[in-house]
Amino acid sequence: MARRVAVHPKIEVVWEHECMEAFGREDGTLAGIHIRNRHTGEESDLPVGGLFFAIGHAPATAFLGGQLELDSAGYIVTTPDSTATSVPGVFAAGDVMDRKWRQAVTSAGAGCIAAIEAQHFLQSNQDGADTSFIGQTDLNAAWVAQMQQEAQERQASGDKAAPAAPVPTSA
Repeated sequence: MARRVAVHPKIEVVWEHECMEAFGREDGTLAGIHIRNRHTGEESDLPVGGLFFAIGHAPATAFLGGQLELDSAGYIVTTPDSTATSVPGVFAAGDVMDRKWRQAVTSAGAGCIAAIEAQHFLQSNQDGADTSFIGQTDLNAAWVAQMQQEAQERQASGDKAAPAAPVPTSA
């Protein structure tokens, strides 16, 4: 994208400046931006007809340290039409695996798909993965019921330390 922008005849790249604010016309359309030079502090107005915010184009995958398969640009490789990665039970979503769109809405959709695929993976225990950890962080239903009963009894006895309502279950 940077190369396309640099050679586009209708785009002027203004280096070493930051956008301080955008301003508009009386009809509500964008008129320009107020910019400041990061080195000199000089400020000026730049008339513009459009504004696009970009928060980065390089996938943040360096922390993976070779644990997942990455492509030559550093994106996580996923199975076609899936968020499954090279490691069974690990799913990727968003800008770390989306080379094409890189938009918040597509990242959110991929996150939903990854969550559903992870749930299906855990339920089916595919590839013989160790899922013995599942449920260890969930509250035991009998314990929750006991805590609710004790809270209700404390409330009924006027115990001021009792919670205002029974402890909700995570079901």
